[in-house]
Amino acid sequence: MCIRDRSTQSTGTLVMNETTKKHILETNTKGLHFVNNYFYKYYDDTTQRTELFRMYREDSIITWNGSIIRGLDSLRNFLKDLPQTKHTIESIDAQPLPFGLTENVPFMLSVGGTVVYGGNKPRVFHQTFLLAPSETDNTFFILSDVFRVLSDELD
Repeated sequence: MCIRDRSTQSTGTLVMNETTKKHILETNTKGLHFVNNYFYKYYDDTTQRTELFRMYREDSIITWNGSIIRGLDSLRNFLKDLPQTKHTIESIDAQPLPFGLTENVPFMLSVGGTVVYGGNKPRVFHQTFLLAPSETDNTFFILSDVFRVLSDELD
């Protein structure tokens, strides 16, 4: 999570000013909060899962295992039809996108782990979010969400 100074590329010196470091740390904190306190907590609770649509906008793009889901009504129906899930998160990485590195910049969030659907065996998954700041308050919404199961059932 450093910015490589191209003028010193031959020595591989890494340069990170305090402002950049602060924004990266804040973004990681936001990403951890999003993953641990909201998204998968709601996703794995069938009584709350359909409320996840509130984290998206009508023009958000969701790609789930290669299938594109557009529109909040389609997303709500998709979430309602999923079987019970249990996610185990093994990695979380967040990075601010370079839009001036101010307080509320969009950021990319990459999550990896395993997921169990119904009573089946765990499967490895990877999910990448693009979270953008709301225009009206100090929150973020999911602009893009790409989910992929990477393996068949694990032994």
